[in-house]
Amino acid sequence: MKCKICNTENENIHYILRNSKVIKCKNCNFHYSTYLDEEFNSDAQGDEPLTDELRNYLRHQLQNNKQRFSSQVKISTEYLEGIESPKILDVGIGGGLYLSMMSATNLKPDSYGIELDQLRLKFAKEEYKLKDIYSLPLQDDFWIENHKNSFDLITLWDVIEHVNSPKEIFECSKILLKDGGLLIMDTPCRDTFYHKFGSFTYKMSNGKLPTFLNIMYSDHPYGHKQILSKKDVDSLCDLSGHQLKYMEVFHELSFPIKFYLKKMFKSSLLVSVMNPIVEVILNLFRIKNKMIFVAQKHNNGNH
Repeated sequence: MKCKICNTENENIHYILRNSKVIKCKNCNFHYSTYLDEEFNSDAQGDEPLTDELRNYLRHQLQNNKQRFSSQVKISTEYLEGIESPKILDVGIGGGLYLSMMSATNLKPDSYGIELDQLRLKFAKEEYKLKDIYSLPLQDDFWIENHKNSFDLITLWDVIEHVNSPKEIFECSKILLKDGGLLIMDTPCRDTFYHKFGSFTYKMSNGKLPTFLNIMYSDHPYGHKQILSKKDVDSLCDLSGHQLKYMEVFHELSFPIKFYLKKMFKSSLLVSVMNPIVEVILNLFRIKNKMIFVAQKHNNGNH
């Protein structure tokens, strides 16, 4: 399977995990799953009704960390300062809270969104009255035909680790951004403790104890197909004609702690026992696990 960044042909599996097989590129060190989602077809999803269970999940699980969304709005508005009614696109809107909060800012942006899951799309329309949101992937002709060189900002919050081809996302973003337009992403970071510790325990146990790696990669549809390093981001920006303006590694949990513990341990009793202990530890030690970066499209694609 060819590397998703440098196109090197790789054969050897580096990690065999509970839900995934992961390759480490022998040339550029990129780590990626052997699994690829099938080509997206929105018509195949049907028109299922929203359930109270799903609404509850989107409100209280997926959008649990309100500080996370406030931070996303803060960095977006800071970089858009001075632009009147900026045109923005959020890729993978989830429940729609970020776009809703952006719409309420003094920027009054012209907002667009992408969400491939029809039920989440329906929720965002009902809950936040969002309008220009579509279940069409970024690489769909619709975006190039109607929005080429037009966006001031494109955001992907916890999305790039889920896509088949991160390189294609960077390339499509360049086409859709104005000259000088901004690309902001956050994603789990391979340079941090959790991945390094998982790699260590995997090696020491001959693959029997992957610890955190088991929740960092998944071959389920739209699961984590790759975990990027800071070097990977540098390479993707360079290859796609973006200039990296800012990068920071930080601590953030997208879901409640119990959500992650359930993925690590099969025993519900163990999860209940561990939950308060882990909460105390993470409150005392803000272990960095993610990175956020801002990249700018080069004027006319030149360095």
